Amino acid sequence: MISRTGRARVTLYDCESGKSKQVTSGVYDDDLPTFDPDGRYLYYRSRRSFDPIYSDFDNTWVYANGQVIVAVPLRKDIVSPLAPAQ
Repeated sequence: MISRTGRARVTLYDCESGKSKQVTSGVYDDDLPTFDPDGRYLYYRSRRSFDPIYSDFDNTWVYANGQVIVAVPLRKDIVSPLAPAQ
């Protein structure tokens, strides 16, 4: 879905209840939601990595490679595969 800001957001649809649930804010561009085969995680692509570099071509900052993969555990007992090692 597209938010009021014009950015993509992830929305899940419950086939049993017929209701939709927005799961990302729409502040960032979030798209390509995918469940893992075991149904433990929701993965999606997000454009929220802001690590500017100074451009070689002009006097501006460039936000290159702003896309990251987000993994959301779908149960409280599951740790994110992208969480820092403990």
